[in-house]
Amino acid sequence: MENNSLETPVTNRGVTHTIDNSKVFDFKGEINKIGQYILFDWFQFTIPIKDDDNVNTFEPVILYFKKFNEAEILNKLEFLKIKIYQLFKDLFNIEKQDLFFEDKGINGYSHCISYDNIRMYFSPSQPHMGINVLMSGQGCRDFDILGLDYKELVKKVNDLGGKYNRVDIAIDDFSNEYFSLSKIKYYIEHKLVISKFRTYFHMRKGIIENNVILGDTLQFGSRASLVQITFYDKLQERKNNNYIVRDDIKYWVRTELRFRNEKVSELFEYYLNSTSLNQFVKGVLGEYMRFLKKNESDDNKWRWETAQWWTDYLENMNNIKFVPATLETSISRKKDWLINSASKSALMCLIADSPNLSVDDRTTDYLYQYFKLGFEKIKDKDLQSINTYRISKGNLPIEREQMEDFVRDIKDQIIAM
Repeated sequence: MENNSLETPVTNRGVTHTIDNSKVFDFKGEINKIGQYILFDWFQFTIPIKDDDNVNTFEPVILYFKKFNEAEILNKLEFLKIKIYQLFKDLFNIEKQDLFFEDKGINGYSHCISYDNIRMYFSPSQPHMGINVLMSGQGCRDFDILGLDYKELVKKVNDLGGKYNRVDIAIDDFSNEYFSLSKIKYYIEHKLVISKFRTYFHMRKGIIENNVILGDTLQFGSRASLVQITFYDKLQERKNNNYIVRDDIKYWVRTELRFRNEKVSELFEYYLNSTSLNQFVKGVLGEYMRFLKKNESDDNKWRWETAQWWTDYLENMNNIKFVPATLETSISRKKDWLINSASKSALMCLIADSPNLSVDDRTTDYLYQYFKLGFEKIKDKDLQSINTYRISKGNLPIEREQMEDFVRDIKDQIIAM
């Protein structure tokens, strides 16, 4: 079963295994150096559940989880959970204790097991749907943080008889040397483009009061197409979604290629037999779209020359590094909100409740209750976000009990001061 439109917010709980922090990528200084980069931004496939899948078939799995009560394995749901725990181990080297189970799903799937934004959907009552593995854009960034290799993942999926649903490849341009959204729109409006696509979609989002533009997107191809190509203002999209963007990034346009079904298989067949995907991406862009230099003396546009900026963009494709994106986490956004929005309100409330504006036991208890209340609201998925961020900074993950002790220590430290 194909699930080509799964895009849901995802987080979950505590990481407790060791990760090689030397493989965490942060693009400080790198963006200005290379100007462009290519990355995976969606990776979705389905692993079949075979008719002969049973307890005996997965004896290695059972032995791996022999510490669990064997009676639970007889339950179909528990058996599938064990199968998925092993699948996480095999595909992503992620242990069971780092995974988060939910008895809800999407697109016909009833359950989900996830590691942050890497999710596996399944339905015990409908095993023919298989196990749908979804790495959204943030899921691909989690994959990057884990220091894993996409080519190895493709080999493993192929060995398991997996079927690819959708894979997105993004080209991020920070150089402002080739085109803008307005240039592409100009060429479309003046009929200076030929394409395999019959239609395109233009979406622009803005604020009515002041006409401030919040987003601009040009999409070629439909959701039924084996290939879709989208151009959009990534910088505006990041700012609009409260991401922290470095001050020196003034231009950020993304070209996104979305592949589905057999086109993904074609993509990966090339990938496994080459050093990179750059040439394949270049070929698809050149095959599906061509922007033109107008020739008044020739009525046949197919004979017109290609616009120089498009030729340059495609020719430069071979020089672009295929690398993970800048690490963007929910913790970074929360820090920004805390500093810019919540800090003033918190101080106002503290002062309003303080009779004499003196730092005493009342103040200490106020601050302690503030953090204690926050701790009580933290769920497993919040702890997962915390640990993902800690690992990205080279710090060890923590357990809930450690966090509780930390909150108590805050009160003791304030009193000691």
